[in-house]
Amino acid sequence: MPRAPSNSRRRTSRHSALSPEVSLGERLRGPGLEVRPYDLHLARALVAGQRLAHWAQDYPTEGDRRVAVPVAARQHHRGLQVRYGPYVIDEGPGRIVGGVGFHGPPLAGRAQVGYGLAPSARGRGLARRALALLVAAARTDGLVEVLEAQVEPGNLASIAVLEATGFEPAGVAKGLEVYELEL
Repeated sequence: MPRAPSNSRRRTSRHSALSPEVSLGERLRGPGLEVRPYDLHLARALVAGQRLAHWAQDYPTEGDRRVAVPVAARQHHRGLQVRYGPYVIDEGPGRIVGGVGFHGPPLAGRAQVGYGLAPSARGRGLARRALALLVAAARTDGLVEVLEAQVEPGNLASIAVLEATGFEPAGVAKGLEVYELEL
């Protein structure tokens, strides 16, 4: 089980690239990428199995389609649903290569994050940079005290992304390694 949050401050991300004015629910820009909330058009295309020409050849993954289902089912996608929902990773211009985002709005100051890339986009630091943008925006939002991420044991690439973004091991839950970051 994950540990209860401690009162000690954890290290913060060395890779934050946002000014304090940037907030969740907006386009977040960093070196060589843009992270933006899913919109209804994108979500519905993903669920319908459509592929847009500017997407990476191996995007979307099955995980991207699963994430899009609740967004596509909504008539309106706004407020906390956008701020604490899924975002696409665009390495520009319009070349969508993956996703990063929250599993829902924060509860008791805690929010869970996740990310994934098309195989062709892996190994170039995109997940780390996208997660760093999301962390920085969550820090300025003020509703989250602790971010949590869960990773398959042995997924060294994902663990490296989390650790490079300031997350630290916090236990095991349901067979997954849990990492946390105090904001």
